[in-house]
Amino acid sequence: MNAKAYKFSPYLLEVEQKKLHRDGQLVPMTPKRFEILLLLIERAGQVVRKEEIMQRVWPGQEVEESNLTQHVFFLRRALGDDPRTPSYIMTIPGAGYLFYQPVQVVHEDGSEATIGGFQAQQSINLLGDHMAVAGNGPEEVVGTSRWSPNSLAIAGALLFVGLAAFSIWWWRSGREATPLPLPAVQPIVTMPGTKGDLSFARDGRSIAFTSEGDTVDSQNLFVQGLDQSKVTRLTKNAFNDHRLTWSPDNREIAFLRSGVLSNRKNKIIIIPSSGGGEERVVGEAWDGLDWSPDGRYLAICDSEGPGKPTGIYKLSLASKRIDPVSKPSPNENLFDSNPRFSPDGQSIAFTRWTSGANSDIFEINLTTGVLRQLTNDRARISSVQWSPSGEEILFVSNRTGNYRIWRVSTSGGAPAPIDGPLGEVEHFSVFRTEANENLLAYTQQFNDTNILVRNITGNAGKSDSSPGEAPCAINSTRADHSPQFSPDGSRILFISARSGFNELWLTDANCQNATQLTTFKDSTMGSPRWSPDGKQIVFDRLNNEQTDVYVYDLASTETRLLTNNQSPDFLPAWSADGREIFFCSERESSRGIWKVEVSSGETSRMTFNSGFESWATADGKSLYLTHYNSIFKLDLGSKLEQRVEELKDIFFGRYWTVQGDGIYYLTREVGNRSRIHRFDTKTAARTLVMELAGAPSKFVPGLSISPDEKRLVISLLNYNPGDISLIKGWR
Repeated sequence: MNAKAYKFSPYLLEVEQKKLHRDGQLVPMTPKRFEILLLLIERAGQVVRKEEIMQRVWPGQEVEESNLTQHVFFLRRALGDDPRTPSYIMTIPGAGYLFYQPVQVVHEDGSEATIGGFQAQQSINLLGDHMAVAGNGPEEVVGTSRWSPNSLAIAGALLFVGLAAFSIWWWRSGREATPLPLPAVQPIVTMPGTKGDLSFARDGRSIAFTSEGDTVDSQNLFVQGLDQSKVTRLTKNAFNDHRLTWSPDNREIAFLRSGVLSNRKNKIIIIPSSGGGEERVVGEAWDGLDWSPDGRYLAICDSEGPGKPTGIYKLSLASKRIDPVSKPSPNENLFDSNPRFSPDGQSIAFTRWTSGANSDIFEINLTTGVLRQLTNDRARISSVQWSPSGEEILFVSNRTGNYRIWRVSTSGGAPAPIDGPLGEVEHFSVFRTEANENLLAYTQQFNDTNILVRNITGNAGKSDSSPGEAPCAINSTRADHSPQFSPDGSRILFISARSGFNELWLTDANCQNATQLTTFKDSTMGSPRWSPDGKQIVFDRLNNEQTDVYVYDLASTETRLLTNNQSPDFLPAWSADGREIFFCSERESSRGIWKVEVSSGETSRMTFNSGFESWATADGKSLYLTHYNSIFKLDLGSKLEQRVEELKDIFFGRYWTVQGDGIYYLTREVGNRSRIHRFDTKTAARTLVMELAGAPSKFVPGLSISPDEKRLVISLLNYNPGDISLIKGWR
């Protein structure tokens, strides 16, 4: 009889709905983690070998064991489990995992039965079962008493587990019946669309947030009561509203609005928080926004002019005067962001970046001007808040690999993690109620992209679910992205974090035989491209606080540094003959396209104040490049640029490529769909190639077309939780 649900206090797992609830509250969980948990619960009281789990969750795929370990880690966090004194999932050294809590099985007819539980007789049965199947020769059959080396290892592991389980039971029976649970996580904003920034109102009764709503690739401003009452939409436009902050009296919300042109400052806009009021523009800023507790100032990120470093400034709302607070050294690659006023308004905390991936927390006293560095992690920090008491600064950082919320005392000391949030965190906000209950709202960060290979059939709009497309996939529990067909179409180059770090990987065009090429172990490489002869790979990588271009030789497996400049060099692209590499650089205080001779290392500038990512044409005469939300064509002989008018004002991101006479590009559609288009560079005709389920990632390249233009390979987000979750009583 099939199971409808499983109950193990305080949890309910619904099989068909693929949902896990804790005391009636939904516990966010990725599909693969749910599948692992379901298997362990189905076999409660039995050891499930790692190989069996991986075969069920990733059938026919080559994945590293570390992927399974990572998922079990997050499962334990979701269940409030401690691997040192586990309540649910126990690691069996050298074998697998054991779910040893009693589980009630709810059958489809409503009947119930109990399975699992770590009892003495079951332990003996487990030991016997493992010894019976552990043989490594043809004479080893079920029921034999022969002890192989593998049997001894498993028996020893199980004996260790039995003693450990008894010790845990004894310790708890005399101390406490159950472990101290983590605070419950409750989804409070569940409307469709990817969420961006969020912030509690000053009285804690409402939460403001940005979301796509019914738009695509734009963020608008919304307000919702904490009692999950009606959502009020404050803005509706095709731009991006972000960096929101409440006025001290809760009557208004200030935010930044970015336009189509990315080289222009954001508008600083203030709007009534109740909805229906008119917007007023009070200034411009490059980034960052926070409202001072006395209501007189906005903290923003700005600079003294083109080529000057970005620092923290105070904008007076009365006079519109802008005064500097922090000023990074103009001789170093530094910029400041994420300004946050302290609760008493006497200080500002902010992040100072030494590169696009390395930053730390700083605090500056607004009266004395004394600047103090509070962390020394050189990590990526995405969000900063003050604790309600003003004694700590909270921030999201990948300082230990995953994006978690950390706290650091303003008096100094090492950062400590905050427990409670499930998964990796992107944005968050905190509030303390009059009853001294700590509230934390957050959105999850999710970067698990999978790579799909699809046949191009020529039928416009054909869905990825249609038969005959012969799909195959390159995926793992970590991000797999930046796929590139080899020049002969027989292999696919990609970047994967399945080893724990972003590294170059190679696989056959049928998604088999994945092989790791590099072992940098620092997760800072990207943008790989094949050389025209298929013998080398160019990519960019952050090393020693600067981004440079590198070349990897497939025959010798050696890596060579090609550029070495104090300014960032990134996004490389081969010339048609393989003798030169074009790349984007911020040399000479402005971004543009440069080129470097592969043999000599000599560099020269190609464009001024324009150009981001590029592709050279096969005839060697032209270079197509993105510039804002348009594609330009650069004549390599005359160096004259001309915009492709038919492709202007399209948000390409990094999902575009040039193959033959076609420019292929992706547009994101409503309903978590993506469309692939082809623009014919000779006839200017545009055709729809196919529609796919899934959304692109924001920051990595994700589209490649085979040389014969009969297949495409694309990386799309595997799972993107869009809810805002609330934790009461976080610690």
